[in-house]
Amino acid sequence: MLKLSSQQFATIFDALRSASVTIGSEQRVSTRMDVQTAVKLATLDGGKIVRCYSALTRDVSTCGVGLFQYAPAESGSQFLIGFPYNKSELILTSSVRFCKPMAEGLFGIGAQFEALANKEMVEALKLARQGAIDRIKSSILS
Repeated sequence: MLKLSSQQFATIFDALRSASVTIGSEQRVSTRMDVQTAVKLATLDGGKIVRCYSALTRDVSTCGVGLFQYAPAESGSQFLIGFPYNKSELILTSSVRFCKPMAEGLFGIGAQFEALANKEMVEALKLARQGAIDRIKSSILS
C-alpha cells in the first residue's frame, strides 16, 4: 500500500479543490446542505413528461438542488423531481440553471425549484413511471 506524504496529499487536495471551484460569482440565495441520495426525475417538454430517470443529489437548499446525472441538460429546461416527504413524495417543477461536464458520462446540474407540481402533473408522472416499469418487465420477460 502506498501512503502519500502530507505534502503530496496537500498539493493534490489543493489542486482538486481549485479545479472544482466554479467560475463566476456565487448566485445562491439560500444555504445548501450536502446530501447524496438517489432521486427520481422526469424531463418536461412543453409541459409534457418526456422521460423518467434517476439522478444523485449533490446538495439541496430551500430554493434548489444540485444533481449528478448521466446526460446533459439544457439551461432553462424544466423537469419534475420527487423528494421523500413524510410517507409520500413531494413533486416539484424545477428548471436547470447550469449544466457542466464533471467526468465522462457524468454531468453536474444546478436547478431552481419553480413550483409544486399540480395534481394533473403528479398523475401524469405516476402513469409515466408505471409505463417505464411495464416496458422493463416486458423486455426482461420476452
